[in-house]
Amino acid sequence: MNSLRAQYFRTNLSSLLGYFTRAMMHLQSDLRRKYEIEAMTLGRIAALGVAPRIGEPVATQQPVSPIISPAVKVIGDVHQKRVKKDRELRGQAIGKVLSELKRIKPEMHTEFLYEKIEKQHLRFVVFKIAQRIPEVKTWIGNIQGRRDLVKLAQEIVARDRDVSKWTAEKDWKFYKGRKRKSRRNR
Repeated sequence: MNSLRAQYFRTNLSSLLGYFTRAMMHLQSDLRRKYEIEAMTLGRIAALGVAPRIGEPVATQQPVSPIISPAVKVIGDVHQKRVKKDRELRGQAIGKVLSELKRIKPEMHTEFLYEKIEKQHLRFVVFKIAQRIPEVKTWIGNIQGRRDLVKLAQEIVARDRDVSKWTAEKDWKFYKGRKRKSRRNR
């Protein structure tokens, strides 16, 4: 139960970090836009030779843009790296679950063979997930009725990692693409 709480806390913390990073990026772009508009306005005024207010000299110097805190850049970079690493780990998990499902499917003729097959493959991640999530046990028992094992693997990992099916599909495409690229580069 504590691991679920810790996972929930990490998930909330990472999403909060994402919201913070996006808010800082929007703030930075708004500030840049503001300073660009001021610079354009002062440039036009300088070109016309008219002072902004009566009696003030014409501004010829461009306004200095705000300094973006290096800490904000580091937080954004760390968040992006963590998101990429999480995506890669979920993709690897889907690949592992998929290979296990492919090994289980020929043996699982009926739901009643579940315990026997589970004892034969003690270290399989699929069975460890099924112990935590009872619905997955039913899915594995009915594996002969499933045509697409990739979707099943994505669903299982999505339930285990507490993400949507869409996220799991996206992670699988990301991981599969990287795997193919690394094979080409050998």
